Amino acid sequence: MTTYTEGKTPGDWLIYEAKSNYSRTPETISAGDYESGTVLGRITATEKLKDWDPTETDGSETVAGILLNPVKAAAADAKGVVIDTHAQISRLGLSFGAGVTTSGHRDTAITQLRALGIKNV
Repeated sequence: MTTYTEGKTPGDWLIYEAKSNYSRTPETISAGDYESGTVLGRITATEKLKDWDPTETDGSETVAGILLNPVKAAAADAKGVVIDTHAQISRLGLSFGAGVTTSGHRDTAITQLRALGIKNV
């Protein structure tokens, strides 16, 4: 029998979002493979989003939102939808890039998400 593995879905981390897609913004996601719930930062020079990394200095050290659905774009940039305001999330379902190595980094991300209007419950 074939075994299938389901990746993360919004149900793993998104508890509430505002009506009429108010919490959602279409964005350009920098080349890479990202799963639902990935915390993203915005590269200042290109305005594209990539993994949030508190150690970077290109703008992506500031949280811009959370990726709603997976983006598989290893070779080129892709379109994605980001939750960037008025939402409630579960911290346990979030995904972080390789630059996030400590619980302090995760705490910083939650603080920055709160500033966007995204609450951790």
